Amino acid sequence: MSAATKADTQLIKKSIAFRAKYRVEQGSEPTMRLFAPPLAVPHPKNRGGDPVKSLRTIQLSGSIVQDGCDVVEANSNAVAVEDNPSKPRFQSFFEEQVKSDPHMLKKSFNIVASIGTLSHGHLNCMMRNMLGGHKGCECVSTVVEGTDIEKQECKCANKPILTENGCYSMELVRKYDGDWGSLCERGIVWEMLSHRMDEEEPEAALLISIALNKKNESAMKTSHTEIMNTLVGLCKPSPADIEGKVPFDPVRDKMIELYGANVDHPDFFHAFRVVMDAGGHDSPHMANLQDFTNVYVNPKLRKMRYEAYAVISDYPLEFPRLKNACLKWAWKQTPKRGWCELPVSVSHRLSDRGAFSMLSLMREIEEAFLWLGKVVSKVVDARDAQ
Repeated sequence: MSAATKADTQLIKKSIAFRAKYRVEQGSEPTMRLFAPPLAVPHPKNRGGDPVKSLRTIQLSGSIVQDGCDVVEANSNAVAVEDNPSKPRFQSFFEEQVKSDPHMLKKSFNIVASIGTLSHGHLNCMMRNMLGGHKGCECVSTVVEGTDIEKQECKCANKPILTENGCYSMELVRKYDGDWGSLCERGIVWEMLSHRMDEEEPEAALLISIALNKKNESAMKTSHTEIMNTLVGLCKPSPADIEGKVPFDPVRDKMIELYGANVDHPDFFHAFRVVMDAGGHDSPHMANLQDFTNVYVNPKLRKMRYEAYAVISDYPLEFPRLKNACLKWAWKQTPKRGWCELPVSVSHRLSDRGAFSMLSLMREIEEAFLWLGKVVSKVVDARDAQ
């Protein structure tokens, strides 16, 4: 392992430790809260204090116009720190930081921001600008030949969501992409950290921000199938453990050493849990899933989100084939910017209570998967024997 890789590994481990220590609500899971864009501005330590720029937000919205709004990606790796209620500083710092940028909305609807973001700074500020109807066009004005009249003809990617004077229109945004319009109005779900962190560990916010940026840089560099195959290989119980348990922390630490920021995700635990619930290293269900991805998945073109495992991890243990079927369905959908669609949750069908329960039917479906697999195996064996 190179010195740079070791340094990245230690950085990510420290970031994870700080995020766990300073959760707003202490517990086994991160504290997740929804904040509308006006309530969030970049933390003073985000990106080392480098201010967000309106030109970059315009370019970002243009990319979304062309590629579509990915709400899951927007809510992924979103981390923020609550402002100190007795000494609020984030709003005033942000206004001072961007005061020379005329196209950056300083305060949205006269609302004072209450959280400082450590990621998605340009994305959230882009949505603030959109809600405020700020400039969304970077096209240069030209003078009409033979006159002193300036004319601006928008030719940039943002044109479908702009008014005639080149400003964002939420009405046009909603018509163009309903998911995008809803995201702008509702906001992002942030992993919330306590303001105590800034007081007790002044450099922690910078460290977390750098670690999150490294994760974004490495998002598509290593195939998800390789990561999952390695995870399955590590989920092997010690011979001394008669209950067949595997502790998560040593597995996570080893995966970070091997894959760094690629596995720095709160839902990575759910991937571990799915593997262990299926039987771990020697699971025939994991072998079946690996055979499927080896044949049908091009890892250069498709990457699965860890959120997919969060969808299925709570399904009862008696449905390992249904879990695999949900993942296979996700792998086969048309990806968006390389990311596969998340499987639809059917947890309400797997309960023995409630108006939407279909537990008996789901058990029959699980059994059908079992017999279908046996039939296919017999057909293949007969073909190979010829």
